[in-house]
Amino acid sequence: MVTHIYTDWANYYLERAKSKRKVSDLSADCRDGLLLAEVIEAVTTFKVPDLVKKPKTPQHMELTILLGNRNPKGT
Repeated sequence: MVTHIYTDWANYYLERAKSKRKVSDLSADCRDGLLLAEVIEAVTTFKVPDLVKKPKTPQHMELTILLGNRNPKGT
């Protein structure tokens, strides 16, 4: 039930940001660093710097960039 609420929440912000991507399986989709970056950008309106848009492998994660470059508000 809770994952469904967060999935809807993420999709609401992605749609509001006019993203073409959607979250279908929250636990699996959060492993996708690019989708996670889109959700963070949609929710915070903070652009994730140095994001690799075309990773070399599907498993290539951007979590270090996402967590290392938070905005001054701490989000």
